[in-house]
Formats: sequence, C-alpha cells, structure tokens
Amino acid sequence: HVSNTTDRLYAVNHQGYESTIEVFKINYKSPMSLTYLQTVRSDLFPRSGINDVIEGADQNEIYVTRWHVFSFPENGLQNPSSLVEKIQHNVIYPLIVGLGMSFTKVYRCDLSKNECEDGTDRMFVGANGITKTPDGKIFYVADLSEHRIGV
Repeated sequence: HVSNTTDRLYAVNHQGYESTIEVFKINYKSPMSLTYLQTVRSDLFPRSGINDVIEGADQNEIYVTRWHVFSFPENGLQNPSSLVEKIQHNVIYPLIVGLGMSFTKVYRCDLSKNECEDGTDRMFVGANGITKTPDGKIFYVADLSEHRIGV
C-alpha cells in the first residue's frame, strides 16, 4: 500500500518463518528512493497468512488482512513436515472454505507501540484485500472465498 498522505510504503513480507509488514518512507526527489522505517511483527500473523495492508487514521495505524486460517507449512504446501500440517492443509482448510466457515480477521496495528489487535469483530472466510474511502471512515474488505465485499 502506498500512502499519498504520509509518503509511506507498507509491504507484506513472507520471509522465512514469519510474515511481517515492512514500512518505508518514499523519497520522491530524484533519484527516487525508499528509506526503511520499521518492521511490524505480531504473533497474530500466521506464516504466509496475511495478505494486504492499508494505512489507518495516521502514520501510526495500519490494518492488515489475514486471509489464511493456519500458518503455511515451513517447507511449502506441497511438503508439509508434520501430521498436524498435513491435516490442517489437506483436510481442515478445504472444509472451512467449502462450508464457508469464517475464521480470518482484519487486524489493527499501532506502529508507535508495535502492537496488533483485532481491528473488527467481523470474521471472514478469507479476508484478502482491503481499501478505504478517501475520508477514511469506511473500510472495504474482500472476502474472496465468499465472493463478497465486507463494509
């Protein structure tokens, strides 16, 4: 997500054993460049299970979509390393999606405290994309598995 208000870039990063949000300042003067500001980590973020990020009311607030119920297996979906990973991804996850069960969320993160919490009480089957109105008062969340947009 690029914020034209604060000239920041928020990027979802699926590196190694965790998923994080990387925050950069955009320097538009030639030559254009990015300056690293911080990494946002949370135990709420499953490995490769978060998808989108958007700036909230100001540069200290972001919202993050969690599109997957479980962390992805360490060795990839094709190579689950434990029986638990095999059951989660080959049995439980297809049932959740097939039955339209809502287990994913949108998180609100306070960057000044480096803390994340539930951003809404609403649950989704697969909260994927997120955007907001120009005044920042209404957020829209794509629940791809359900072919719905949540408000």
